[in-house]
Amino acid sequence: MTNPTYINDRLVEWGDQVFEPPLRKARPKKDQHTSLWLSAYHAWKGVEPGHRGTLIREQIERTITKAPEVMVKITSKKNAGKGMKAIANHLSYISRNGKLEIETDQGELIIGKAALKDLFSDWQTDATGSVIPEESHERLATNLMFSMPKGTPSKELHDCVRSVLHEEIQGRYAFVFALHEDTDHVHAHVCVKRAALKRGPLFALKKADLARWRERFASHLRDHGIEANATPRRTRGVTKESLPLEIYHLAQAGRQKHIQKRPIAVAAEGLFERERAVWGNIGATLKASPVVSDQHLANGIKAFMQEVFNAPAINSNVDIVRDDSTRDLGVKR
Repeated sequence: MTNPTYINDRLVEWGDQVFEPPLRKARPKKDQHTSLWLSAYHAWKGVEPGHRGTLIREQIERTITKAPEVMVKITSKKNAGKGMKAIANHLSYISRNGKLEIETDQGELIIGKAALKDLFSDWQTDATGSVIPEESHERLATNLMFSMPKGTPSKELHDCVRSVLHEEIQGRYAFVFALHEDTDHVHAHVCVKRAALKRGPLFALKKADLARWRERFASHLRDHGIEANATPRRTRGVTKESLPLEIYHLAQAGRQKHIQKRPIAVAAEGLFERERAVWGNIGATLKASPVVSDQHLANGIKAFMQEVFNAPAINSNVDIVRDDSTRDLGVKR
């Protein structure tokens, strides 16, 4: 009979290759700051060894049952954040020109055109007293969006976004965020001033940082009783690219019809070989376990792999029909 400790150790070993921190113990990557890795490492190290396998099993279960995936993405495009004019336009957009409530990093609630103008004035001067020019060649603010699928309670999503922002950048960077409930998918827009409130580097998010933010977001949602997952696209065998931001907003505004995401232009047989192998090893490990629930989980993995990784060949065709009956969406960027 296979030793349960051996099963747990192997699950942690394989899970390390397909899941994000803080569920895994990982070495720092080239593009990941050492302090961020240490934070994830110590979070994992603080988990009892016997419980680590349980966390991996929970992550496996969420993934193969296709729990709703959180989205945290940088939405800054083209001239976004390049000067106070662009920043003010974005703040006007996320507040629907003062009609929606904006929350600041200090917990202040901004609503109404007058309060919005006061916010513009506050943001135009940074912590050193320097004035942000109306236009700039450098990006002086970063825009992000937190999103969950349709049906997610808006208040809980709002609270979870606040928690992530406070844990990650509270006291270091000025930020505001606003909730949008007037689309199919409830989501929150965030704007962060890149200049540090005190001495420090400009605000920047790398790929590893976004992965950590996604996992924090999903974890907080689960703490609120909302099913949520945060896994890399390749782990789930996702073969379609995200919609371009412009197309996404057109769709949300009802101006975009018959949208099909653009598939990756690679033959399906050659995709995700590493992920297929890791999932196969996870399934084999669980199948060897004397625990009945592990064997059921192994059967679930087998079905998941058949559905996700045995897809037919895909092409790069795109079927997008744009409705130009209303050209002005009233959105400034």
